[in-house]
Amino acid sequence: MALDRYDGSNGSGSSSTASEQIVDHIADTVDAHDASAISVTPAGSLASTDVQAALVELQTDITSLDTLKAPKASPTFTGVVSIPDGTAAAPSLKVGDEQNGLYSPAANQLSMTLNGTAKYNYTGETNYTVMGINASADAWGGAVTPVSVLRVGATGAAWSTTSTFQLGQNVHYNTSYNLVYRANGTAAYISLSGGQVNFYGAVSGTAGDTATFSNPLMIDGGNNLVSLLCGQLKFPATQNASSDANTLDDYEEGTWTPTITSQTGSITSTTLTAATYTKVGRKVTASVSLTITNAGTGTGSLLITIPHTAMAQACVGSGYEGALTGNALWALVGASDNKIQVRNYNNTTCIGTNAQIIVTVTYFV
Repeated sequence: MALDRYDGSNGSGSSSTASEQIVDHIADTVDAHDASAISVTPAGSLASTDVQAALVELQTDITSLDTLKAPKASPTFTGVVSIPDGTAAAPSLKVGDEQNGLYSPAANQLSMTLNGTAKYNYTGETNYTVMGINASADAWGGAVTPVSVLRVGATGAAWSTTSTFQLGQNVHYNTSYNLVYRANGTAAYISLSGGQVNFYGAVSGTAGDTATFSNPLMIDGGNNLVSLLCGQLKFPATQNASSDANTLDDYEEGTWTPTITSQTGSITSTTLTAATYTKVGRKVTASVSLTITNAGTGTGSLLITIPHTAMAQACVGSGYEGALTGNALWALVGASDNKIQVRNYNNTTCIGTNAQIIVTVTYFV
């Protein structure tokens, strides 16, 4: 850079003034300090040894920075932006507050953190829906029918189609839209559709295999109907008794070994053919078939113990003697009693050697 010097004339032919002499001095000083003549010591990434060369080098570096920007095809980036993994307490991509955002807890995982606490973790399973974000179909969705899935824990899932919502344990749809085991073990799911709730269960299977489900129970809200589609209803071994008149609280089928005696004297021996009972709620129906092989001194009523003690209400049944007389029999369970009293229809004893006694009685407990 150079400044024009005063030519020594002020236009009137007189000598230069003091101000004009100062201008000349500044021009001489600038000429003596040209940028290329000023030395610098190379530092950092700069290799230049004079100011002029350093300025050129910096301009080159600034121009090259443009190539480091992520290219943009208005308005979408087409390059790759890399950010650190971050943590739950310090997410690498922050949204709003410092502790809200996204981070990667491990390879191929992406988590959402709120207030420094991990809330959602995506571990590489694609094709399920979380908070309305659909992923592509594979082992967590249907390739034929659209399925949106929310994974819950290790083996739980909730999914929906256009007309059905289902909640499952250890089961999900594969790409062929088959229900398969998520892990080794049993599986189950609940399906809600068309006003009905259906319950499904599958026996133990292998992860990835197609699961075959049974449908034991269906609740039809539209028709106020509960259907036992597998035909079985199980009650606990120990009754959970209810005082409600409209509640069925027990069902039991079984056999028992009765004690057989006589009202008077003693019977020497008997052979029991069968003793079965069915209990529904408070009602018990008991049937006994036996042979008196040696009547001994026994007489009067034949006494047979029952599986459940009766309530304070007497009940009457009937029977048949099938070997000696063919007589009809009456059977009585007395109030609060634990046995059946059996006699001939005419109130005479039915006890006799080789007598075959068949009796059925219904009573309440």
